[in-house]
Amino acid sequence: MNSTKKVMVIGLDGMSLSLTSHLIDLGIMPNLKALFKRGTYGKLRSVIPPITPAAWTSFQTGKYPNKHGVVNFFVEKPWTYEYEFTNSTCIVGKTLWKILSDADKKPIIVNVPLTYPPEAINGIIIPGFDTPETSDDCIHPRGLLKTIENHIGRYDFYRMWWNDAVFKQNGLAGLIRELLQITDSQVEGVKFLMKEFDWNFFMYHFQVTDALQHHAFHLIDPSRHGLDMAEKEQQKIILEFYENIDRKIGELLEGIDRDTCVCVLSDHGFLSLHKAFYLNHWLYQQGYLVKNNRYFLIKQLDNLVHLSKKFKLPFLRNMKYPLRKNPIRTLRKIDYKRTQAYAYCYLVNYAFLFLNKNLKINEEALKKDLKEIQYNGEHIVRNVYRWYTGEASSDFNPDLVVECIEGYSIMQKIPSKKRPFAFDLSNDSNHAINGMFCLAGSNIKKQHTAVAEIVDVFPTILHLLDIPIPDDIDGTIITDAFESYEGTRYVTSDMSPTSYIEAGTEDFEKVANRLKDLGYF
Repeated sequence: MNSTKKVMVIGLDGMSLSLTSHLIDLGIMPNLKALFKRGTYGKLRSVIPPITPAAWTSFQTGKYPNKHGVVNFFVEKPWTYEYEFTNSTCIVGKTLWKILSDADKKPIIVNVPLTYPPEAINGIIIPGFDTPETSDDCIHPRGLLKTIENHIGRYDFYRMWWNDAVFKQNGLAGLIRELLQITDSQVEGVKFLMKEFDWNFFMYHFQVTDALQHHAFHLIDPSRHGLDMAEKEQQKIILEFYENIDRKIGELLEGIDRDTCVCVLSDHGFLSLHKAFYLNHWLYQQGYLVKNNRYFLIKQLDNLVHLSKKFKLPFLRNMKYPLRKNPIRTLRKIDYKRTQAYAYCYLVNYAFLFLNKNLKINEEALKKDLKEIQYNGEHIVRNVYRWYTGEASSDFNPDLVVECIEGYSIMQKIPSKKRPFAFDLSNDSNHAINGMFCLAGSNIKKQHTAVAEIVDVFPTILHLLDIPIPDDIDGTIITDAFESYEGTRYVTSDMSPTSYIEAGTEDFEKVANRLKDLGYF
């Protein structure tokens, strides 16, 4: 390898600064502790909504979701019952790796979400868990997987780690065992690529941290106290999991020199959820949302199709499900023509509101009503405001964001009229807006704390590699992290089309089934 400056990025999905610091204080993650000591670290604000597709695409582009066009793994077409799945071809604007490739750098990207189908770059892309196949056809360049597996054995793209049935069958210990097997396989592949291929930029993403926390964050939440004996035993094996992750980070760091700048980051954090809020149900109770009278008939047809397929009956056996495999099936309960406002929710404490432009609606009155909602004497809506400013790059452009106080999960479901709009939860958790980051390397302040946004990492990496920054991004360089900063070059954004490897139409069905298994709908 040549001696030009390099950047290594390590993604730790779902890790907050509070959890990371807690694990460091316990002596669980010494390699991360060493990076914190020789670098700048702090909270990294995610995007709204703070979920995997939106956040990692903002990292890839330096843009907020309204500009890059990716919000979820699937997107609803507002005021319709239609939706479509998203992948890397939906991203508006040049990605970090495409810009690096165009600048004659050699990037290698492994296991990052929303990188399928991979772009045809001057480097390597092995996509993440949203890859429909686990074959050479899904990576760039084709044929590389065979080379990797000839040296390390099986390379694990993905397994059903979030499938509730698998989790219930194997328990927490079985889940962790599976996650670490995936990690071992992938890190061996990464070390092979680092050693055998020339690169200026390398990124590997640990998806498994998020997978574990979706099942067990309540057992390691730094703010929670008073675990019982059984929970303490479970916490022990969780801490061993993080020890293993830190050990793998150490193995990656052994493959670089001290002149390589290291960036560790997460796409969001995690928090415990104590209460649920049915926002659409509240809108229905207040008269803002009107139900679709035909929904009952559609649901019954769905049940008939299911029974016909299950028992291999000729009646309706070949008909497609109208609802069961539809990620936005709840929205079919809504009569859009008569509805003034409805919500699109992500199980976090943020939701989007869409307002019917064809009906007269008092927006200020609606915002006031929302802010006055109480549950058990507590106001639950922190604020209602506009989404990101600037021209939207897709039809998905909500009118308002509803932000609840921390600890609430805003749910999509519209239950029966008798159900309350809010209720208590136990041992539940989901994404929080603040993740974490750390920068370590030459000209980076040591043992320094700073605050940044995930969109800021994109221009910071370009600055580190002395590449001009596109002038249409939302992020700014994390200048507070540098010992000295002499300014940066900007360049007019290049919106020329990007080439991808070909993705088959059947891929969407495979991705849909996988996302369903992973619990996304």
